[in-house]
Amino acid sequence: MNGSGALIVKDATGGTADITAAGVAQSNGVIPVVDHVLMA
Repeated sequence: MNGSGALIVKDATGGTADITAAGVAQSNGVIPVVDHVLMA
């Protein structure tokens, strides 16, 4: 993904993930969907 305008998050270890869907409504709130596992 990483195209122009793509949202990317970085974890504490330097790993990155693309946000593939923002604002997905769930029963416990609204979440983003990312394409990789992020470590705390």
